[in-house]
Amino acid sequence: MTMRFDAVVSVRFLSSAEGGRRGDIVGQVYACPLFVAGRAFDCRLLLQEGRAVLGESYELPVAFLCPEEALATVNVGADVSLWEGKTIARGRVLHVMGSEPFRGAKGI
Repeated sequence: MTMRFDAVVSVRFLSSAEGGRRGDIVGQVYACPLFVAGRAFDCRLLLQEGRAVLGESYELPVAFLCPEEALATVNVGADVSLWEGKTIARGRVLHVMGSEPFRGAKGI
C-alpha cells in the first residue's frame, strides 16, 4: 500500500490490563486522533504488517487529515498519544516531513 505520510511516530499500544483496547488492531490503515502538545489531530496510521498487537511497540508513518495545521505543532521528540475514547498508545515523534531524513521502519 502506498500512502503519503507527514510524520513517523514510535508508539507502544497499551495492553488491556493497562487500560488500552480490548483487542489488537487489524488492517492496513488505522484512523484515530493523535494528541501532541495538548492538541488532537485526526490522522491515519499505516500498519505495515496489517496488525498492531497490544503491549507491543511500532514505528508508524502518519498522514494527517489537515497536515498544515498539524505540522505547525508536531516536532521531532514530542510526546504523542493515540486516542480511541481513551488513550490506547503512547510514544514520540521520530520524524517530520521536511526535517532530517528518516532511516527507520522498512518500506517507508
